[in-house]
Amino acid sequence: MQSDLSSLPKHWNFNEPDPAIVDQVAQALGIRRLLAQILVGRGFTDVAGIKHFLEPSLDDLHDPFLLPDINPAVDAILKAHADKELVFVHGDYDADGVTSSAIFEKFLRSLGCNVTTHLPHRIREGYGIHPDTVRRAADEGAKLLLTCDCGISAHDPVALARELGMVVVVTDHHHVPDTLPDASAVINPHRPDSDYPFPELSGAGVAFKVGAAVVSRLGKNVRKYYEHFIDLAAIGTIADVMPLVGENRAIAALGIQRMNDQRIPGVEAIMRAGRLREPISSYSIGFQIGPRINAAGRIDDATLALSVLRSKTLEEAEPLAAKLEQLNSDRRSRQEDVVDEALQLIEEHNMADHRVIFLIGEGWHKGLVGIVAGRLVDRFRRPVFVGTVNPEKGVATGSARTIPGFHLANAINALNPLLRGGGHADAAGFEVEIGQIDEVRAQLLTYAESILSTEDLVKPLQLDGIADPKMIDIDAVEELEMLEPTGSSNPSPLLLVRHARLVGREVFGQEGTHVKATWETPEGFLTTKAFGIADSFPDPSPAIPRNLVVRLGVNRWNGRKEVQWTYVTSEIE
Repeated sequence: MQSDLSSLPKHWNFNEPDPAIVDQVAQALGIRRLLAQILVGRGFTDVAGIKHFLEPSLDDLHDPFLLPDINPAVDAILKAHADKELVFVHGDYDADGVTSSAIFEKFLRSLGCNVTTHLPHRIREGYGIHPDTVRRAADEGAKLLLTCDCGISAHDPVALARELGMVVVVTDHHHVPDTLPDASAVINPHRPDSDYPFPELSGAGVAFKVGAAVVSRLGKNVRKYYEHFIDLAAIGTIADVMPLVGENRAIAALGIQRMNDQRIPGVEAIMRAGRLREPISSYSIGFQIGPRINAAGRIDDATLALSVLRSKTLEEAEPLAAKLEQLNSDRRSRQEDVVDEALQLIEEHNMADHRVIFLIGEGWHKGLVGIVAGRLVDRFRRPVFVGTVNPEKGVATGSARTIPGFHLANAINALNPLLRGGGHADAAGFEVEIGQIDEVRAQLLTYAESILSTEDLVKPLQLDGIADPKMIDIDAVEELEMLEPTGSSNPSPLLLVRHARLVGREVFGQEGTHVKATWETPEGFLTTKAFGIADSFPDPSPAIPRNLVVRLGVNRWNGRKEVQWTYVTSEIE
């Protein structure tokens, strides 16, 4: 086995589980050896544990009363309910913030609470809680300010809300600062003093669990509550790229199941407006539904996306979803323009070899810089900060994305106060004075050079097994769908095809960016499809042996099913 794999590039890691354990798992579970090899290679060796992983249920959801400050939070919510006080829900403008806001609004209204919901405008207010919004809440008579997916660093706005007579409950999942805001309750599973067994909940996941605690305190059926709101929690979890393991796997899997069984009007309207194929999956949420929800907050007002999700009928949701679809189309077009300009700046200033890329542009839409940063990370394999100048305030603000080994929140904290901001390890927002851009760039480079090695800049490839074309049929590939939902920390399997010779290729698609290729292997011929990489796809002549990496999927169309081999990469042996 080892001699067969000796030709693999050094950055390709291959799981080689014990064949005896693989056979044991396959026999005990009645599954094919390919799926068993993937599971064992990923560390699953206990049959009971594998069954638990493959069959997530509501029993996998943890006790919400293990969350920090959950009891005072429930007390505050129930007091507002009993006294018929106005609850002011403050969310965020991304898909996680929109879905967590929708959970709180719909749930609290189902209890009979008086609720108003505010999502900040990315351009007019920026990220987080604006003082003017706090004053508006007080003017409207709100007695409870309830945040979701934000607020963990909002010390001044929380203090202002308390001065104005409001009780404040913060629910968030972002990086926890050294000091917490002075709220009546601060619920964040990342708190150092938290007893919650799974810290990686999304903002929607936290809101989802807070609602469960309220239902439990009221003595109502928590399982029915979970079943009713788990679809929104799943969208927030997947769209915010949370790890799809543990409790998140249960939320995502059961939420997807509900959406396919009983879709809320807003999600159905988004699917129809985008002409999206069914059934819903983690892929369609992450790359189709989530981006459409995000589009409103990126280039306009996130309240539109919330209005789609809160719609009670399809007739109410459809015209709103049509507007959302148009915004998403505009977002894609403007995004490509910013990407082109960013690539030009990188080339002009020789940034491609820097350990970190720090780009500030003029006229770039603030709502698009995060997507652009992510695209550049994929292309250059290094942390990327992308910002846009706000000449009126004399600052540049933006978003950052990164690679493993470079913690963005820690990096921003290390450069504070020159570089301000916060967020996750993998995604963050930042602000810098215009006059200090060059200094921040220089200090970031120095910091990155102390953190990242040359090896960190080469993307590792984790291979899950060997795909033998003779042994791959539709039943084997459908069985791999038991790994769904796939995503962060539970990726779609990457499989190796050895000694593959490229013997033919043709481009397809309206812009000729996709490739259909024919490969000859010792086990027979196979056809792969590659999407969006026609310019970098290898040349079929000469047909030299390659190590080919693929993903397997099922192409379902017009009632027919066939195995789809998707090209990922290849290297000459």
